[in-house]
Amino acid sequence: MVRILAYLPGWARPTRLAGSVVGWGEIDDVSGASAARAVAAYASGEYAGAVVTPLDAAARPTYGLVRALVHRRPSAPIVLLVSDKLDRSVAAALGPAIRAGARSVVIHEPGLRDALQSAFLATSHIGCWRDSLLPLLQLVPHPARRIVQQCWADPHGSQRVAQLALALAVHRRTLANWCVASHVPPPDVLIDWSRVAVLAARLATEDTTLDHVAIDLGFGNAGTLRAAARRCGLRLRDLRSSANDGAIPLAVESALRMALRREDDEGVP
Repeated sequence: MVRILAYLPGWARPTRLAGSVVGWGEIDDVSGASAARAVAAYASGEYAGAVVTPLDAAARPTYGLVRALVHRRPSAPIVLLVSDKLDRSVAAALGPAIRAGARSVVIHEPGLRDALQSAFLATSHIGCWRDSLLPLLQLVPHPARRIVQQCWADPHGSQRVAQLALALAVHRRTLANWCVASHVPPPDVLIDWSRVAVLAARLATEDTTLDHVAIDLGFGNAGTLRAAARRCGLRLRDLRSSANDGAIPLAVESALRMALRREDDEGVP
């Protein structure tokens, strides 16, 4: 059973939210508490993630709360819940909340149950493979590290630069500037590497097959995956760890180091 913390002050339909997780999840509604108490409860580690409204009961943006929640539990998803009638103030609050670390936006409509399942069940196992990727994340300088983090947070929804820019609420040119400032390959290359690394991590930590994970991550077929791996300097067999110890294959780390080194070398006059 997946436990989800909900901070929805002023939300008029809390029972609908609870009904949307029956059979697989449990909502712990702390909307009546202060934001500080909500953060303290979340920091206990008992929750798979949190659902937050972009505005609080006084119509103030909640991006500060989102940032605090992400700081306490970086690997857990924060989902923004919005009404199916999106007014201007809520729309304006979405960008800051996404930049603060919220992973997705769920609209309160008949498809709410499926949307929540996608947001939380798909990421309920994320901690295990994410932990195996953390050493690689340290290799990527800021601000380009945000690109990798978003790709790992939502690998299926980060297949193209346009998708990534939308998710991070920035212009595509900003992503390119981040990469230049960080001396890393351009965004499309970083996206390829990030998604291929997720695939390798899941193969190393889950009882699954390459085909299943490839489809789950949106590669579609072996040819698409092979092309993405080749752009990273990898072969499909490089994505499997022969040690079977839950660690990322050395070839994946080496490919990242080589790409970063090559970019640094090209930047040297």
